[in-house]
Amino acid sequence: MADDDKHDKSDHTCPLPQGDFLVPIAPIPGGTLCLRHMEDHKFAIGPMLDAREGMSVPDGAHVVSEDEHGVLRVGPTVGQLKAGNGTPAQVATADYRESWERTFGKHRVRQA
Repeated sequence: MADDDKHDKSDHTCPLPQGDFLVPIAPIPGGTLCLRHMEDHKFAIGPMLDAREGMSVPDGAHVVSEDEHGVLRVGPTVGQLKAGNGTPAQVATADYRESWERTFGKHRVRQA
């Protein structure tokens, strides 16, 4: 009974990080098999594939980054990054155009 007192589980803290993260399980051809811990404490298993030049990346693929503690954090999907915030980028403001014209003058492109 004295040993039971020494092993009181109430003073142990959970060593797992919080949030959405991956735990590598085993290497597979072209990547790593991972266990994903989601913020709602559900689990999923799947491949984390190495990105290669010229490889198409599906919109449903998540961006994974490593934080300062070496934890693999699951980020937004490629589709979410492509969508942006819904407003088109503004290439040049009126002030920029006015300054450009003062500096370089109005130029017209002509075909020769």
